[in-house]
Amino acid sequence: ADNATRKADGEVVIKNATASPCPDFSEGHSVFSVKSGELKAYPSGNVDSSQIGKPNKEQSDFDQYHYWAYDNVFYIGDIPVMWLPIMYKPPSNRNAFWTVTGGSSTDWGTYVKTSNNWVLWDQPDLQVTTSNLLDYYSLRGFGYGNATTVTTPNSITQSFAYGIHDKDPGYSLPTNSRYSPLSPDRYNLDLKNITHLTDRADFRGRFSDISDFYFNNDYFGNFFAKDPYPASYGNLDYQFDWSSLSLTFRPQVYNWENTVQELP
Repeated sequence: ADNATRKADGEVVIKNATASPCPDFSEGHSVFSVKSGELKAYPSGNVDSSQIGKPNKEQSDFDQYHYWAYDNVFYIGDIPVMWLPIMYKPPSNRNAFWTVTGGSSTDWGTYVKTSNNWVLWDQPDLQVTTSNLLDYYSLRGFGYGNATTVTTPNSITQSFAYGIHDKDPGYSLPTNSRYSPLSPDRYNLDLKNITHLTDRADFRGRFSDISDFYFNNDYFGNFFAKDPYPASYGNLDYQFDWSSLSLTFRPQVYNWENTVQELP
C-alpha cells in the first residue's frame, strides 16, 4: 500500500492496497492477489472514538471490519486477469465466508473462481443458507451461479443453478460426437426436496435440467463423476404395517436425449 489513514470514527482508508492469501506474499511472491485503488475498512459494532487504541473490554470486536474495495484487479502471478469496480467483505463471522481459487488449465485457460456463503436465517424451525458463485475463465468467459439450502424440521430443499455464455463450447467435445454442435448458452439447473409428510408418508423429488451432455464434464467434474445427468422424478411413499405403497413420476426433461429418465 502507498499509505493508510485512520479516522476518528475508526474508519481506515488505504490507497493502492494489495491483498493475497498466499503465505509468501510478505516476501513479494504470490500466486494470486488482488490490487485495489482504494480500500476502506469500517470496524463493526459501536466504536467509542475516544477509546480507539486503548484497552477496553467494549472494543473486543474492534478487529472485525467491513471492507469496501474500489477499482480492483485480480492477478495470477504478475498477470492481470479480471477487473471489478467494487467489492465488499463483511466482518468475519458465520454470516459470510468468501472463497477464491485461481490457476490455469488447458480447458479453461487462466481462471479465477469465487464464492461467498451466507446464513440468511438460522432458527430451530428454519435454516436458510446460500452461496453465490462468480467465475472467470479466459478461454470460456464469465460463469454465474447460486446454491441454496432450506431446512425445516420435516424437510430439506436444495437448489443449484449455474450458467455461462461459453466462448468455445466445443473445445473438449469428442470428434464426431452425436451431441455436436453445442449451444454457447450452457447451464445446469437442479432442485431437490425431501419432505416427511406424516409418520408414515414421505415425498422425495428432483428436477434436473442440463443444457448438454458435456456441461458437468467441462465445469463440474465432481458432479459428472457421480452422476453425469441426474434423473428427474417425484416419489410419494406410504409405509403400512406390513407393506409399502410408492407412486413415482419420471418425466423426460433433457431435450438432447429421447429417453425417459430412470429413478436412481
